[in-house]
Amino acid sequence: MADSTSYQENIHQHEKNADYIEIHSLAKQVEDMDTKEKYEKEVDKDKDIDNDKDVDDNEKEVNENVKNISTTEKNDKTNQEVERIDGFEVNCIPLYGVEKTADQEASQNCKTGMRVMWNTEVNVGDPAILGNGYQVDNAIEVFYNTLQYILYVTGFPETEDRSAMPRLAINKEKVVVGVLSPAEDCMALLLECGNQVPDSMHLILKESWVLKKPHKEKPGQFELFILKAITCHKGGVTYLDEFNPPRKCTYLINYFFGCGEPAWGNEMEKNLDIPISSPIPLCNQVDDKVWMRYKMSRCGVAHPETLAFRLAPQRFVPSIDTIRVFEVDRCMKRKKSQTGNSMQNDSRGNNSNMQNTSNGPVESHPTGTFTAKHIENGGVVCTHAAMELEIRNFLNKPSILNRKIVVKPAGPSHYGSIGVTFHDPGSIKSVIDAVEDLLDKIIDGESILVETFVEPINPRPVRGISDNIKRSKGDSGLTCRVRATACKDFDGKPVCSIITCGVASKHAPVHGDNTVPQTLDTTLQTFGISDPSVRRNIEQDVRKRTEDTLQTIIDEEKKMTAEQRGGIGGYTEIIGIDFFLTEKNGHIFPVAVEVNSHDCTVNCHMLECLADMVHQCTILNGRVLSSVYQPSEKISGVCSDKSSQYERRDCVMPKVEEIFGQCVRPWVRTMLTRSQDYLLQDKMILVIGAGGYSNKFILPSALEMGVKVSHIFGGYSNKFIWPSALEMGVKVSHIYGGYSNKFIWPSALEMGVKVSHIYGGYSNKFIWPSALEMGVKVSHIYGGYSKKFIWPSALEMGVKVVLVESNPMHFAGNLVHRFICIDIENHKQDHSNASIIVETLGEENISVDGCLTFWEDCGPLAALVSELLQLKGNTYKAAYMAKMKSSTQAFLRGNPRSFPHLPFMFMFACKSACITCEADIPKAIKCVSFPALLKLDYASCAVGTKMVKCEDDVFNQYGYITNTLRINNDYHGIGLGFSNSMVLMEHLQGTDHTIDVVMFEMKLVAALITDISPTNLPSYMETSAMMPSALNVDKQAQMVSAAFQCLSEIGLSNGVFNVQMKMTHTGPKLIDINARTGSLYIRDWVKRLYHIDLMKCALMVSCGVRPYIRLLPPSEYIMGVMLIPSLHKHVILDNVIRMVLEGMQSRGEVIFTMLESEEDLLHQCDKTDYEQPYANIAVRAPTIDEARKKAHAVCKKLGIETSSYKVSEFIKLF
Repeated sequence: MADSTSYQENIHQHEKNADYIEIHSLAKQVEDMDTKEKYEKEVDKDKDIDNDKDVDDNEKEVNENVKNISTTEKNDKTNQEVERIDGFEVNCIPLYGVEKTADQEASQNCKTGMRVMWNTEVNVGDPAILGNGYQVDNAIEVFYNTLQYILYVTGFPETEDRSAMPRLAINKEKVVVGVLSPAEDCMALLLECGNQVPDSMHLILKESWVLKKPHKEKPGQFELFILKAITCHKGGVTYLDEFNPPRKCTYLINYFFGCGEPAWGNEMEKNLDIPISSPIPLCNQVDDKVWMRYKMSRCGVAHPETLAFRLAPQRFVPSIDTIRVFEVDRCMKRKKSQTGNSMQNDSRGNNSNMQNTSNGPVESHPTGTFTAKHIENGGVVCTHAAMELEIRNFLNKPSILNRKIVVKPAGPSHYGSIGVTFHDPGSIKSVIDAVEDLLDKIIDGESILVETFVEPINPRPVRGISDNIKRSKGDSGLTCRVRATACKDFDGKPVCSIITCGVASKHAPVHGDNTVPQTLDTTLQTFGISDPSVRRNIEQDVRKRTEDTLQTIIDEEKKMTAEQRGGIGGYTEIIGIDFFLTEKNGHIFPVAVEVNSHDCTVNCHMLECLADMVHQCTILNGRVLSSVYQPSEKISGVCSDKSSQYERRDCVMPKVEEIFGQCVRPWVRTMLTRSQDYLLQDKMILVIGAGGYSNKFILPSALEMGVKVSHIFGGYSNKFIWPSALEMGVKVSHIYGGYSNKFIWPSALEMGVKVSHIYGGYSNKFIWPSALEMGVKVSHIYGGYSKKFIWPSALEMGVKVVLVESNPMHFAGNLVHRFICIDIENHKQDHSNASIIVETLGEENISVDGCLTFWEDCGPLAALVSELLQLKGNTYKAAYMAKMKSSTQAFLRGNPRSFPHLPFMFMFACKSACITCEADIPKAIKCVSFPALLKLDYASCAVGTKMVKCEDDVFNQYGYITNTLRINNDYHGIGLGFSNSMVLMEHLQGTDHTIDVVMFEMKLVAALITDISPTNLPSYMETSAMMPSALNVDKQAQMVSAAFQCLSEIGLSNGVFNVQMKMTHTGPKLIDINARTGSLYIRDWVKRLYHIDLMKCALMVSCGVRPYIRLLPPSEYIMGVMLIPSLHKHVILDNVIRMVLEGMQSRGEVIFTMLESEEDLLHQCDKTDYEQPYANIAVRAPTIDEARKKAHAVCKKLGIETSSYKVSEFIKLF
């Protein structure tokens, strides 16, 4: 309420300011007119002076007087400024300055070199929250107008100024990417990020638009808050916004590091706790040509043979066959004039390189003598003559003798081919003179390179081209510069996103400013390379070398400390490599000449602008101009083994509307993913119920994300634990629970178990006297296995997990942040258990950011706890309805309401009836025709599912199932803690499918379909599955819509859900809703195919953050077969078969997922009525037919296919 009041007051103050400014402006205009008239009269009296000149001079003087008056008034107002405070209190000072005069606007237009076709009366001054008032900043206005010009000519709307009403809300993903840059250097980034996650990209043009504050919980680190920015949205829509409260930045990109731009970003990025792209130390490293050439040579990337002289290098580079490295030391001399040397300022903000303005001796460039030390032979001191000798020896090498030579400076301040000279073969003296000349121009940390010239490819004759576009034959005096951009994608793999080329004379330096960008394919055709396969091979070679170079940088940075990288979140995530194509023995290959750090996308965006422009106003026979080679044959979308190591389909075949931003698309995915990973770090998340072995991934993933987890365990059903604990010598601690745990202490005493940290309420009062009498001490006994995947994953994410579980022996106990044990097995007591959990959290002073469960039976309990803690989640009513099949179906059948734009809900429901006792059977039979299915009403799998063909079958099966499956001890995890009531459902004809759905605030975020093969009757256990679905696209749309509608209709709005449906001839029908993340193999398959982590999505939703989903189409199929204990134990227990399996795994031929532990497998009976799979074995292939063949071959080799388990029959229907 306070924020709302402050917000309204701020708006009111802005209105008052506007009135004040209008009155003040009118008064000042009158004063200006009087002053101007006075000076005009004086000019008329002077007849000897040129009238026009006098008027101009006097007008200038008048303007200066007016400006001085205005400045005095502004200074008076500025003196009233208040200090910044932690609460970011708004200081109500007039926001806008005086209205710009026509002369000022004309002057500004001249500076920008463009006609103004947009509104310039916008507030680009300091944020109102600082209380500085409006101060004119010509540089910022030029930045702003440049952005408007680009938006205007590319067809995007101009920026709308919304700064008068500071914004309170933030995007649902809570991603705040800040880029410190002029717009022309990052347009592709702005447009692409705005399209992927609207309102996440913030263009910051001025230092006062951000605020750096010490981190409250991390000493020595800082947080960055954005007070004002230009925000980017879909379709190129932009807004000038202010934020109150300020937005916390989650990812930073800094282009304001000097080199003709402001350098205030250098200080801003220091010691931040957020992810940063290419901080200063990493930029210096990547821009170091000598170091990069050494690293490229290590990964097989060709570069010119080089002789390097380095001045005070920041990193060690040894000499190798293709690089000779010397270190040059300056001599000390009296101060020498260095004015006019524009290259001397360190572009990365190194203050140690600033000019010395004192009268004392300074470090000067050597003019006659200097020392040079050969690094490889450390300690060998060379004279000036020795340096000349090294140059002569280098130039006289047989491989260099008759080749053209290039001499160039290398360092951050040398860009755009500054200082580069070419020298004919044998011109030794001119090379030496060029080196000595550059010694006067380089600064510490820079180098001089003497290298071989890369001879361009020879043009071929152009023959047999029957195309409407005339191609010009390449000239022998031309060369082409190839710029390949590589980004680190969200999964850490390098991707060559775009390749551009420029053609120019080979007799002068070639760079981005003296060439017009075009595609590599067009360039190769210009040089007469008409064979598509040859062009494709060249393009793949460039891609591979580019990706290998970025991978080398990534690997190198993994070895560096946070301080060396320039921050805890600092990494190189985009580079641009310049190649020249050369030829040897008829083979064309690229030679890399330099690597550029993250400010390398300007020319890439130029090509995108050219492509967009031609598509806006020209039709080229339906072609799509792509920055990568497009073969004439159809591309299947599956990566070839001969192609680059890592290829994203959305970077290969862009649609016309996707051209903008293609060069940075993988990078944007990375910054959005890293932002959400940052948001998850150190989150405290309450997980209700640990589950079993199939959830083992949770903890490592949570640790990776920085999430904290805690557990609650207990209950009479765990009485079996203590004998096992005694045998294992296990110590147990942190036991929480009620009266149902009274059996523990006598048992513990008899076995000599030590117990400590016993928690509970009044019902546990009996414990303490008994414990004292017995001297019991317990510490950490863990068990359970079916959800083991959860915990490693949670640990990897850095999540702090607070786990609530009934099993004190659960293995996850030592993997969580807090481990609490409460008996939650009896779900009829969910309301009281929820209260106990909340009370325990309060007693332990544990504050959680989210609450969820990965265990089906704990869905309603987790919903209750979320409601009590007021966390993002689902209502108890919705979670309970999802758990009870009969209730779900009845609600959908009886609810006539439907989505106005989607099919009616009753279309997806099937006939069913609940059976709580035998007396309900006759009534249920009237509702459902035979044959029908009899199921446990609260089950989450096929356990207890039987086909019934008549009334007698219903009575017989009902009696048998309810007598064998009564309580949780009879079979864990199938809902017996609620009831063993059953439901009779119609038997549907069709194909089975599961849909894993991600939802946030009742909005569909992602939906992924898995095809399920027919079951092995009479069992209804799953036998095999395939992902992605082979259904037609319209059928998939029906399935996704049905799943989303069913979830929304019963009230499930937040989380990750697993929906089972059957596709019939009349459309999809709902079978079951599991109100939790899909387990078994689902998470692994989804990560492999779609690069989406369902567990991470669930954690993010629980914390109130909408997951960012990367829309990448799958490039292969995964087909898997289930293994059951009664038939397939030998795959694990037989040493020979297991060695074969492990060999197949190591070669990547199969994906093997254990669903139960080996220990559990050893103790299982050979045959049970309610058998469940213990493992899944899967194969990957580009087509369904190939996947089917591979799966069948693997199953035959491992002995999985038997006469009673015919895999070939299961998978033939895919």
